[in-house]
Amino acid sequence: MATESPNPNELHGRGSFVHHISWKAPLDDSFVLHLGGLISYDNEVCVGSWVLRDHNAMLKAASSLPMPFGPNSDMMKVMLSALLNALTFATDHNLGVDYLEIHASYEPLTCLLSGHVTVALGSENLQLYNECVDFLRSDEIFDERGTI
Repeated sequence: MATESPNPNELHGRGSFVHHISWKAPLDDSFVLHLGGLISYDNEVCVGSWVLRDHNAMLKAASSLPMPFGPNSDMMKVMLSALLNALTFATDHNLGVDYLEIHASYEPLTCLLSGHVTVALGSENLQLYNECVDFLRSDEIFDERGTI
């Protein structure tokens, strides 16, 4: 007799706060880059972070970088700074990435990178974005057949 899986929204009586999340392996010889960021206006803290894993979920590198907090602090700047830091690390350490999947916890960055939505950027963020795009288009990160 087959059993039905419980509705994840009904687990523990917590409604939509409980979701089933699983890791999906990328293609062979590829990497997954997870980006995160935090701005705490109460504590005046900005932090960007990233984790890079291979197709077997083996940790390749990770970093958390505190950033200057100020009146111009915004999540797009934090996330683009984390992305640029990760791409610089991958280049400097010659990781030989064939394919890179980028996952970001900040939807406007995901939309910006996917090209599905136009996102207005200030001059600092536009400069960071252009530096990231230059890295992603270069052959320095990827092997000869590399894609994103």
